[in-house]
Amino acid sequence: MARSPKDPFLSGVDDKRVDALARRVISALRNRPPRELRDRIRDATDWLVETVLSKDIFIAEDARAELMSRNLLPADIMDHCIADAARELGERWTKDVATFSQVSLGSARLHGLCKHFAVDWEPSRNLRPNGSVLIAVCDREDHLIGPVILADQLRRAGYSVHLMVRATPEKLLSKLTSEPFSTVLISCSGLGSLTDAASAVKLVRRKLSKVPRLVLGGPVLDHAEDLLETTGVDLVTNSIAAAVAVPDDFPQSAAVADK
Repeated sequence: MARSPKDPFLSGVDDKRVDALARRVISALRNRPPRELRDRIRDATDWLVETVLSKDIFIAEDARAELMSRNLLPADIMDHCIADAARELGERWTKDVATFSQVSLGSARLHGLCKHFAVDWEPSRNLRPNGSVLIAVCDREDHLIGPVILADQLRRAGYSVHLMVRATPEKLLSKLTSEPFSTVLISCSGLGSLTDAASAVKLVRRKLSKVPRLVLGGPVLDHAEDLLETTGVDLVTNSIAAAVAVPDDFPQSAAVADK
């Protein structure tokens, strides 16, 4: 689908259908940090990468204190430092600069650090319509840092978010049967989990009388085509804005792909 020249962040979505809450998400993610903050983020990220790869004992509370001492907000650390550190670990592995065990340990430390910065959901907060989101990480996936950061970003924007890992089709159906969600974001990083995602979508559509909007995202979008047809979701996108911008009455025939 062609991207809008006025706002590429909204590709695949009619501008009139994006609610105000989604616009706040777009605005927050669009704003690039000023130069001085970018320098502090880069220095903090470099320190974080070396720390999580170190053979020394890693204490998350101490790492949190060190990062906060650098005059950074928790949102800066979640959205930039931890996310960029995870990306750097992946690049070091692909370039054979770091071993798989080093990267696995470093990723686990970053994931554990996330909970020290993530915001707590306030149930008393007034939700706008379509404000509840279920992020489902497929059963055979082990990538968690990206979904955790995504959940935190959406909570900061005012959404009620539940993150489900090891989401088998049966577990996903059980969750949707017991709790209402307006949107389900299915996260896939590899081709191996696409079968699980397709099975989950098929089961949900067969068993639920009212199906929430189903969105597929994740690194798999760069490695596969025709994902709408193969998985049966309503939308394929890695745009947060497009994923959470729910039309008042989203018809099944309006499924679109947006990479």
